[in-house]
Amino acid sequence: FKVRQLLRWLPADRAVAGLVRDRFVDNALGLLFSAAGVAIGLPRVAIPAVARGALWTYAGIAAVAGVIMLAVAVTRVPGRLGAVANRWTRDGGHAPEPLPVAFAVRAVGWALATRVLQTLETTLLLACIGAPVSLSSVLLVDGVLNAAGFVGFLMPQGLGVVEGAAVYILGALGS
Repeated sequence: FKVRQLLRWLPADRAVAGLVRDRFVDNALGLLFSAAGVAIGLPRVAIPAVARGALWTYAGIAAVAGVIMLAVAVTRVPGRLGAVANRWTRDGGHAPEPLPVAFAVRAVGWALATRVLQTLETTLLLACIGAPVSLSSVLLVDGVLNAAGFVGFLMPQGLGVVEGAAVYILGALGS
């Protein structure tokens, strides 16, 4: 649907490159943000060793994957995917240039702004239910819920993954 809408204004190669870059930047920052939240909050909360190990493993993998995805987003790779789309649609375009630095900084800035707003929402919700509201608890809850969202794709429709993670982490915080 998005590609169809973008094709009204852009050639297929640029539309696909834009969508790929959008997903890569959003997911990269989500992975990095959740990894940082887990890394900052986990040392300050008593969680069983199995869950602690799983969260540290997630944080390490998510950080590396996030950096790689962010690097890919500003290279020619999304443009090459767009060129493949051009061949499929028989449109004779060329692969777009790498993302200009100024545009990449703006895109990352807006994506970070949404993550900060999400963290503020988590803070408000924790306060509403009487849970501990400290920087480490907010970052840990936010990081764990984001992690659950990322790994939830393994379950059909991700049913119960985020909810189960919320119950678990809030229980670990004493709520």
